[in-house]
Amino acid sequence: ENTFNFYVYETIGRIKYRMDAYEQVLRGTRGLFAASDNVTRHEFKAYIDTLKLQEKYPGIQGVGFSLIVPKHQKQQHIAEIRRQGFSAYTLRSETEQEFYSSIIYLEPFKDRNLRAFGYDMYSETVRRTSMQRARDLNQAAITGKVKLLQETDKNIQAGFLMYLPVYENNLPTDTLAERRSNIIAWVYEPFRMDDFMKGLIVSLLSEINVEIYDDKIPLDQTRMFDSDQVANSCSIFKPQMQRTERLEINGHVWTMVFCSTPKLEAIADNHKAQIIAITGGFLSLLLTLITWQLLTSRRR
Repeated sequence: ENTFNFYVYETIGRIKYRMDAYEQVLRGTRGLFAASDNVTRHEFKAYIDTLKLQEKYPGIQGVGFSLIVPKHQKQQHIAEIRRQGFSAYTLRSETEQEFYSSIIYLEPFKDRNLRAFGYDMYSETVRRTSMQRARDLNQAAITGKVKLLQETDKNIQAGFLMYLPVYENNLPTDTLAERRSNIIAWVYEPFRMDDFMKGLIVSLLSEINVEIYDDKIPLDQTRMFDSDQVANSCSIFKPQMQRTERLEINGHVWTMVFCSTPKLEAIADNHKAQIIAITGGFLSLLLTLITWQLLTSRRR
């Protein structure tokens, strides 16, 4: 059981450490915009390239910049991006609102990430809730479970995003009203959950099963990750060791269910057998010693 508990806390610790690292990536990216009133696409790419995302941060899909576009500037904004060489660009929003947000930078700008170019994340409920929380608190915030725009028809994974607000340079952000008035964009990171977790705990997967659920209630519709790809396996197979933990990340809660695998249980059973054998041998030796002492004493 001590080994099982070690794996549980090791998994939680790795997630916390990695999420802190991802937040620092966003803070560094926000610093890029704090240092310049006009960060170009080339400058953004050059900065993100230096981070070596795929090598240093497995599981991350990229780092992006989502610009706030007032409703009356929508057409002007579209024309400006098209002049940069993206003739098919348009701002894609799910609702009509007073302002939009548009993903104008996202690195690496290739493959799956191209599908997100121009999307208004603020128009989708789950993303908007997290974006508002990040803006109002001036803190990093993660979303609940979403389907990323990067998903195709194959190998679909649950996703989530992390946001950090970017405010107008040299304007105050001390009050809630100032933060809401002076925000200009969000920097953000999208994650595919299977990629994110397997990059963290691949060495532990033969010892424990891990299920992660969005929010506080473990339901099929809130499941974000299942290490053995068998739904509710921790409940179905009745493992010897199981525990549930709540993990809060940037104000959002994940419910994590851990259970032992047959491999870990076999190791535990083997350890028990060894302990029993050693204990039995010790007791036998002790009994022999006591008997010898009694016989010796009787002879005397």
